[in-house]
Amino acid sequence: MVLAPTAVTVGVAAVDSAVSMRVRVSTEYETEVKMIDVEAALEFAVLSTVTPSFDSVASMRVTAATGLAPVITSTASMVVTASGTAALGPYPMGMNKTAQQTAANGAWTKNTSMGARSGYGPPVSNELVAQVAGSYKFYALDARNGDHSTNACRIQRLRSGTTTTVATSPSGAQNSTITTGSVSVAVGDRFWLESYVSTVGTAARQINTSTYLYFNAA
Repeated sequence: MVLAPTAVTVGVAAVDSAVSMRVRVSTEYETEVKMIDVEAALEFAVLSTVTPSFDSVASMRVTAATGLAPVITSTASMVVTASGTAALGPYPMGMNKTAQQTAANGAWTKNTSMGARSGYGPPVSNELVAQVAGSYKFYALDARNGDHSTNACRIQRLRSGTTTTVATSPSGAQNSTITTGSVSVAVGDRFWLESYVSTVGTAARQINTSTYLYFNAA
């Protein structure tokens, strides 16, 4: 995870014997840096345009578009707290079927009993709700207990109240599969798997627990 600081607050505290500075970046990083000099001055080498403003005599706030490289000289021990927005990478999500289900005859059936897939973000109510925007590839398997010429599956997406089809498998195999190219995904997009068959027979309508849907970074 890459932290891009957007604000740094520096406050002057009491002098200590170590004459040191502690830098905290969010809650995940902590580094101790020795003082370079002993002068009553504070300098920042900033890697981008900054807009400084003074909160008080003892503190200064610096706002920057990207990272900061602070160079500090002081007789005092100081605390620097940096806060910023995390630059999140792709977030794969996936779900596996945990119980057998009977598909409707001649109608698309949404897969239920979908549980978390190991190593992937989990589903919410049988749907994958995208947490990080980006380009992803989707993979689906609709596994049946019997063969039929109309067996098929499709991946559906709900965005801003509108449902669209991401991809549909070919028909006719006992186990229908989908592998997509790159799909643009927005935060909050909801994805699920639907199955289809047109028969009164029972075996081809049984969707078994080998069924899954997941997506990875494209």
